Amino acid sequence: MRMPYWRSLSSVLAIGALIAAGAWAAGPGTGPGVTYAAAVRTAAASRAMEDANGAQTTPIRLPARLGQFEDLVAVTRQHSASAAAFQARMQGHTASLTIAAYERAYSGASVAYRAYADNTLELLPSVIAVRAPSPGLTLGPVMDPADLGLAIDDHTVQLFGDVSCAVYNGAVVAGQKVNPASLTYEQCQRTGPHLSVFVYGGGFDGNTGRDAIVALTNAAYNAVTGN
Repeated sequence: MRMPYWRSLSSVLAIGALIAAGAWAAGPGTGPGVTYAAAVRTAAASRAMEDANGAQTTPIRLPARLGQFEDLVAVTRQHSASAAAFQARMQGHTASLTIAAYERAYSGASVAYRAYADNTLELLPSVIAVRAPSPGLTLGPVMDPADLGLAIDDHTVQLFGDVSCAVYNGAVVAGQKVNPASLTYEQCQRTGPHLSVFVYGGGFDGNTGRDAIVALTNAAYNAVTGN
């Protein structure tokens, strides 16, 4: 597999630093062969640290269509040209600010953002992809629902295969059962060794909404990884 350009460059710079420091000077145990091997080990250690951090800078491109969802501006244009123009301007600003914020949070890893919509403009998810791993989705503080006389905390995290989702359960009084149709899936994420995908959006309610946002999260993850 070909070494990415930025990693090749880091190797060259590491070797160059040794040359500049006079490491190529002749002497017992410090000949070019020995010092070159040391330089290679230094570069390899640098790459290992980069791998351990998990951040990568290969650009990410989210496709215009993911399953039943299409680019928000394109869908809006089908309904109103003026609304699409406004949406395009707003999404441009949102993309710049979002990407900058996530790049800071993930130590310079590549980030992509795109807003999507279904053809009715009722489901409006936003997708963020980062070339870095993330911890599992957690919501806090975590309360004991019994303290409030509830059957379940109003917000919980549920797992659906590789996808974890933040779910709003509403106020379910102790002794009552949760109604799946009343649940709202507020955000989902999927993360791996070199990629994290986050999906945010409203309107993902009940089993249908759950299936849609989980499918979108997997579709975005697979689109970036090529699976």
